[in-house]
Amino acid sequence: MRKNSKIDTKIWTMHDRLYYFKENNYKGFLLLLFVLVNLLVFIIMAVAVHLLPDNNGLTLKEILWKSLSYMLDPGNLQEQPTAVGTIVLSLLTIMGMIFFSGGMVAFLSNILTDYLENLRNGDTTIHYKHFTLFLGWNEQALGLLKTFMQKDRQSPVTDFVVILSKRNGWELRENIMKQLREYQKYHEGTHELRLLARSGDPAEYSSLLIVDYRNADKVFIFLEEDDEDPDFGVERTFFSLTRAYTIERDRKDGFWKKPLDGTVSVVVETMFEDTAELINRFQIKNSFRNIQTKAFSIACVLGQKYAGMIPPRGNVLICNVNELVFYVLDAIRKRNEEGSAPKQRVLLMARTQQEEKVNGLYEDPALKDLWLEPPVIFKDRKELCDRLIAGIQGDFQTLFILTDDYASYSGERHNIELWADLAEGLPPESEVTKKAKDGIIFEMLDETDAQIIEGFELGHCVITGNLLTEHIAEICRDM
Repeated sequence: MRKNSKIDTKIWTMHDRLYYFKENNYKGFLLLLFVLVNLLVFIIMAVAVHLLPDNNGLTLKEILWKSLSYMLDPGNLQEQPTAVGTIVLSLLTIMGMIFFSGGMVAFLSNILTDYLENLRNGDTTIHYKHFTLFLGWNEQALGLLKTFMQKDRQSPVTDFVVILSKRNGWELRENIMKQLREYQKYHEGTHELRLLARSGDPAEYSSLLIVDYRNADKVFIFLEEDDEDPDFGVERTFFSLTRAYTIERDRKDGFWKKPLDGTVSVVVETMFEDTAELINRFQIKNSFRNIQTKAFSIACVLGQKYAGMIPPRGNVLICNVNELVFYVLDAIRKRNEEGSAPKQRVLLMARTQQEEKVNGLYEDPALKDLWLEPPVIFKDRKELCDRLIAGIQGDFQTLFILTDDYASYSGERHNIELWADLAEGLPPESEVTKKAKDGIIFEMLDETDAQIIEGFELGHCVITGNLLTEHIAEICRDM
């Protein structure tokens, strides 16, 4: 009895149990209903066969067999010479056809439909021995698949990829295959990939079982683009995976205590350096496989690569602020400390929405010796364009234009429109235009828009996804 309750919770009637069974196991309920109804029809059929005068003297075994024959095949009714027997058994046979044959078809059809729906949605379990496992999905993952397509078919690991993501598995696979077929059409020397996608949370143990993570030769953990805190999601996935690796099990779910042969490489993509350092310091003990782990920070890697594209001489104007700008500035600062005078100086330009973040960078003690002058805040693209042209005409050797996190639409689209304004505002065939061709660098996300800019030879483009894909491929080669 619950406290302050007059209802005895231990009392659970058959009616309650039946309805609970119906709500929580509808397939079992349908099967039970199918069996009971057909059993009732069979009993009625047997009684009718026994009572009909034409069937006097039949044994119980013969009665049961005749009853089953009438239920399954109406052709057996021709054995009945009397009209009464034919009418009674015809009615019972029709009931048998409806409840047994029709019920069996409906039940099997329901099971098959559910199975195909699970297969379509990516809910079925995967059972393979060697494959590459992607936990999470983003543009870097797609770029890595294209890299796998460019390699020779020497290893089954790069030919067979399983993806576990929170997205719909069937839709994700169809979308990926469409893009890969388009890529293969325009790139020679590529081959097809075997690809499967499953729906689920990569940080959930049950979802890891669906993709049979134990037999993966390489595991890539990617940032999910829709997560509010992507690094937290990556941490959850990584520690859930390592926890599953370190637990020895001997249960019906397929685990065994005997260690598996070989080594599994785990590559983890994080947004910030602190998360990558935490994962790299983590030691995986008591694992049933040898584990190699390598985590890297997108912001750190891109910041260093962006800084490497900026010439080491001359002042730099950096326009817009996003998650990477601190790492770009820090890389320039370190280069100043390692190099010789004159030191490289930086001016930040940003929209009014970015003013607080820009001022925070300007006041950062670690960057205090980097600035040429206080940040410049602009209100609209026209003012920005005028200031950039003035910067090209002035003392700046390089203009690095990052994507704008605060734009009302895509920061990349904002960049290509800014490029169009610059192309229109710069005087043709002038020294300023010639300087701009080599001195402007645009951060881009899409290759198509980047090709437009490169085609007009006004500035250079850095495609973020390509840089990250190259870095991941380098990690794969070293592991």
